[in-house]
Amino acid sequence: MSNDPAKPGDGKTSLPALRSETSLSSPLLCTTLSLVLLQLFSRLFSFSLNQLLLRSTTPEALGVATIGFDVARDTGLFFIREGLRGAVIRTRAAYGSSSTTSEQLVQQTLLLPALLSPLLLLLYPLSTRVLTSPSSARPPHFYSALSLYVLSAFFELWSERDYLYTLRQWETLTSKRVRVEGFAVGVKALVTLVVVARGGERWALLAFGVGQAAYGSTLLVGLRWSVQKVQGTMKTPSVWSLQKLAVPAANPAKKEHQAAQTRRRFDTDLTSLGWALTKQSFIKQILTAADKIAISQLSTSRDQGGYALALNYGSLIARILFQPLEESSRLYFSRQLSSRPSHTLLSSLLLLHTHLSLIFTLLVPPYIPALLYHLLGRRWAASSATSILQAYFFYLPFLAVNGITEAYFQSIASQADLRKGSYWMGVCSIGFIVAVGVGARLGWAEKGLILANCVNMAMRIGFSLRFIWRDTKGVECLEVRKWTPKVPTIVVFAGAGWIVRSSAARWDWKTLTGLVRHVGIGALVGLTCLFFTFLMERRRVAGLYQSIKAKSD
Repeated sequence: MSNDPAKPGDGKTSLPALRSETSLSSPLLCTTLSLVLLQLFSRLFSFSLNQLLLRSTTPEALGVATIGFDVARDTGLFFIREGLRGAVIRTRAAYGSSSTTSEQLVQQTLLLPALLSPLLLLLYPLSTRVLTSPSSARPPHFYSALSLYVLSAFFELWSERDYLYTLRQWETLTSKRVRVEGFAVGVKALVTLVVVARGGERWALLAFGVGQAAYGSTLLVGLRWSVQKVQGTMKTPSVWSLQKLAVPAANPAKKEHQAAQTRRRFDTDLTSLGWALTKQSFIKQILTAADKIAISQLSTSRDQGGYALALNYGSLIARILFQPLEESSRLYFSRQLSSRPSHTLLSSLLLLHTHLSLIFTLLVPPYIPALLYHLLGRRWAASSATSILQAYFFYLPFLAVNGITEAYFQSIASQADLRKGSYWMGVCSIGFIVAVGVGARLGWAEKGLILANCVNMAMRIGFSLRFIWRDTKGVECLEVRKWTPKVPTIVVFAGAGWIVRSSAARWDWKTLTGLVRHVGIGALVGLTCLFFTFLMERRRVAGLYQSIKAKSD
């Protein structure tokens, strides 16, 4: 057997490379499975509690809590911590630093979100002036609930050091972190329900605030306990004991700059990349929250409640399936960079999402009215939530594909490419505004905002795909025909969609008998579509299986 190393492009893979792929594939699979199971069980548990909660609360309280407070809190947390999270995933210095001093710098850098937590006080004017309908009166306990949301955000930022530590040790700590997050979600739903049950509808908004504070405090205690068990007696810095540490000068020949470059409090690789990612994501976050900002200014609190309900139900799939896949793939892409395993994974995920899109857009919408009627009753079924949720399922495919393509882009791109991405986000914002204007002129109201989000996501997907095709030029598995459904598959799903729409019009699904018939027809055509898809895609599925098997052997 030859001992010569494999040459680039000769089609051979060296033994170290195989070991690297294997060592990454197994933790990746466990990480993905843990995240999916966490989201599945925690969301189903909280979903069950929320059904009881929504029957007891008012659309006004749900609208203020979800459209006003949640958006303000999420925006504040995003700008403070998201860039550093991406930097920790990408920067090699964050994984096993070369010296004690370097590790100390990394540990101190992980405290930056806690140091920046006073910026959360800006959430008060953001919530009261920007994210609250000027045409609606303040509901009871408005400022008390807002203060509890701010307190919850403080708790989350002070737990961020431990969260970032779990990202550094993702192979061993992911399962612990996801269990803590799942438990916190359950505590939030349970506490909210208990407060509403005791105080009635008048306490509904305050109940959301108490539940959110319970979530943040549970996350803080749970992550600290989980990480402390791993760290043991290892001493870690606190926000009160940051030190300037001496590190090797970047260019010792320039003695006039030596002192400034050799004593630092934070790791420059992490902070510079974190800042670049934050700037790149600034407009992205504004676009993410733009629809909620618009509806907060254009609609009453009651209409906001219908929109919030549709978003909560529609995003359930995104949280259970799309978010874990995106997070796990981001970790994998950051390790493998632009390599054959990452290309295979990217193609496979795109193939999965494009086929799921057929289900979301053609088979699910006809069942939305029956779902809301039987879960929440006449009040919510008669609201705008029904039509908005049906439209939201047409938005899910864009959300899914964008999550995967942006995960690849942000994991592989250079800082120059990230800057180009920031400029493109500005163009996307113009596209979003134009689409909102078109929707308003056509009288589409809340559904027009979802259309605008689809336009925004399509533009972002286009930018990421352009980068991917440039980066992977000549890679066969990433050609469009390799990850999109075949024409016969699309035709079969279209026929199935016509059948379930006809079923919704024929049967009275408000009665138990009609509901059983309607659901039975959907189950039958759904299984038929899945079987046909397997027949059409069995070769591609078999190829994917062989690829995964080869990495695990």
